[in-house]
Formats: sequence, structure tokens, C-alpha cells
Amino acid sequence: MSSLLLYVVRHAAAAEREGFPLADDLRPITAKGRRRFQKVAERFAEEGERADALLTSPLVRAVQTAEILAGASGYRGEVEIAPALAPPSAAATVLDLVRARDERAVAVVGHEPQLGELAAMVLGRFDLPFKKGMMLALSLPRRGGAGELRFAIVPRSHDGKGAELLRTFAALDAALAGIQ
Repeated sequence: MSSLLLYVVRHAAAAEREGFPLADDLRPITAKGRRRFQKVAERFAEEGERADALLTSPLVRAVQTAEILAGASGYRGEVEIAPALAPPSAAATVLDLVRARDERAVAVVGHEPQLGELAAMVLGRFDLPFKKGMMLALSLPRRGGAGELRFAIVPRSHDGKGAELLRTFAALDAALAGIQ
């Protein structure tokens, strides 16, 4: 049975909802969110990882995050808008969408709580907070069954600089405890 590499990315930090004068769908990422996610995307590329397909929610903050990932990783395809990644779509819908694709490695950029629920479905772990700008690299069977964590990249290390690559749940839990 063939496996699929799934890169799950929560959009970078965006303008606060409260006080934003336009519709929520139009909230952009902040300069700080852009800088932090740029480091995550660069770390992803440094690991030699590449997506064969890059799908994003149509919300502005997710599209901007996907564009940063595409640029930093040398992605040459089209960033695809996937309405199934917009809130309030179900995580199961996203999982079905990804498993139906022919590509070996698919990146999805979206929102909480959908992405946390997607990770829980794949990993069987339901207490994983999905922070803004965070990426999970998962390996999963195409036709169902549990997947496994290959690595996670969090948007800043304990010292507040760079992006930290983590290969175990214990390391990920420790890093997430230090992120606000």
C-alpha cells in the first residue's frame, strides 16, 4: 500500500479580528507573522522536503502563508485554492480530498480547529494544540489507517529566534508549552 506525505500548515499570525474593518476572510498576516513563518518555510526547505501539490484555504491569511511556503521551498506548481480548507469544513473532508490526489507529497494550509482535528484523525492524538505558523509533516496510508509524525516545525525556538524542528511528541509538547 502506498503512503502519502502530508504537510499540514496553520496560517501565520494574522491581524486581530477585533477592530479589523473588513470581513474576516480578508484579514492578512502581520509583518511579525510573515517573518516567523518565513523561518518555518526556510527550515522546511533546509530539510530537503518538497510538496508536489500545495492547497490552501481561500482566506487571505492562508493564501499569503501558502505563497511564503511556495517561495521558500522552491515550489513550482500552482498554489491551489481549496474551499474544503475554509472554515467550517470538516477535517474528514480535507483528509478525503488529500487521499484522493495522485501526488506523493501534499501540503495544506488552513485554520483551527480543522487542522487540529485533521492531525488528531491521522495521529490518533487529540490534545495537540496547533499554533499559528506551525507545520506538521505526517506520513499516512492512502487508503485509511493511522499515520505517524515525521516531524514538526514550530515558528520559533525557546529563545524566540528561528524555527525549531522537532521529531518526537515529547519535544513538540515542550516547545508548544513555550509558544504563546
